[in-house]
Amino acid sequence: MIIGGNHDELLIDEPEWLAGTNKGPNPVEYLLSALGGCLSLSFILSANNKNHEIKGLDVEVTGDVDLNILLGLKEGNPGVYNLNVTFNVDTEIKDVKIEELMHDALSISVVGNTVQSKVQINPEYKRK
Repeated sequence: MIIGGNHDELLIDEPEWLAGTNKGPNPVEYLLSALGGCLSLSFILSANNKNHEIKGLDVEVTGDVDLNILLGLKEGNPGVYNLNVTFNVDTEIKDVKIEELMHDALSISVVGNTVQSKVQINPEYKRK
């Protein structure tokens, strides 16, 4: 599936065992990437606002999905749970300041706040 937007199109796929061709990231991988990207930008924004020098930053995001629920083998919420975020920071600032920047990033991240809230989805369809 190709999704278009304001920029280049995105290829979305699933592994072969889930009826895909494994030629691109799946939607959950895009979700985790979006969260990591937004937290990275929020962290750097906060650091810049506080005049903290960050030499390098990588944000790793992982999450768990219960495939038994996804496949209809048991009841429950098929969504991602236990999102784990690791900020790998190259900086000279003290640990307490890094913790403040993490807190700031989590509080101002649009994607992070969206993931943590119950957003109403308003579906509609249009014929091509």
